[in-house]
Amino acid sequence: MKSITFEEHYVVEEIQQETLNNVEFDENGVPLKAMLQALSEETGFDNDDVLESDENHDKRLRFMDAQDVQYQVLSYGNTPPSLVSGEKSIELCRKANDKLYDYIQQYPDRFLGFATLPINEP
Repeated sequence: MKSITFEEHYVVEEIQQETLNNVEFDENGVPLKAMLQALSEETGFDNDDVLESDENHDKRLRFMDAQDVQYQVLSYGNTPPSLVSGEKSIELCRKANDKLYDYIQQYPDRFLGFATLPINEP
C-alpha cells in the first residue's frame, strides 16, 4: 500500500529573503526577526525544501519512491510570508501559492498542497 504524507515543507528563496527583510518585531519584545535570521543562517537555502531546484525535485521524488509514498501534501516551511503584515504579506503569500501551483502542475500525480494565507491581513 502506498502512503500519503502531509505538511511536507517547501520554501522559495526569494520569498524567504523578502519575508526576513519585511518581518517586524513582536509587540511584546520577542526579537522575531533576529530569531528568523538565525534560523535562516543555520539552515541555509540550499536544502531539500527549496522548490526552484530541479535537483531537489529529483531528491524529493526519489525519497517518495524509496518509501512508497504516492503523494505529498506540501505546505510552506520556515519563515512563512504570513508573518509579514500589510500588502507585502498578501503579495508574498500569492507568490508562494503560485510557485506551489506550478510545482504541482509539473507533478500532478505526486503532489497536492496547502495554501499559504496572509493570516495577519484577513
